[in-house]
Amino acid sequence: TITDALSELFVYSLKKDYSNIIWLSTDKTVAVLDTLALSKGKLELRKPYVNYINPALPESGAISFNRQNELHIATGSNGITRYNKDGTQLLITSQELSALTVLNFFVDNEGVIWICHDGNGIYKLSNTKLSSSASFLRENKSGIKLVRTNSPDTHWVVTTDNKFTLHTSFTDRNFNINIPIY
Repeated sequence: TITDALSELFVYSLKKDYSNIIWLSTDKTVAVLDTLALSKGKLELRKPYVNYINPALPESGAISFNRQNELHIATGSNGITRYNKDGTQLLITSQELSALTVLNFFVDNEGVIWICHDGNGIYKLSNTKLSSSASFLRENKSGIKLVRTNSPDTHWVVTTDNKFTLHTSFTDRNFNINIPIY
């Protein structure tokens, strides 16, 4: 049973941080779900509870968090902005990536940022060293739609033609799924 909806919003990203707060990035703002309203079956958005990104709310885009629970937002071709707890912001970008649109990214437990671009592979950004891996695309040239990590050594990669690859340091296993993944 649907108890409430915010159908007027276009949601870019929905993520839970390490404090179990649910964040949304929409076409209008970055916000958090009000947990008291949520417990009553209502969806209400609030300004983020953290003070390190106020007073100005960040630009909308894909959201992720590092182990320090610092917010990262990818805003298309503008790169990724990390909002540090001391109130400073760090823009993460490079000349090579500036012309590409970030579709999805995540920060793993070691602080490594994995970036998926619009059909242009996957990039690993660790500190200031940027590397590209085409190992997921050797057999499938359709492009990467989604990457999820289970552990520092285990990653699921979904391609735009709905093929799944389980990547570990030992092997890559491919799976075919007949349902569409969005």
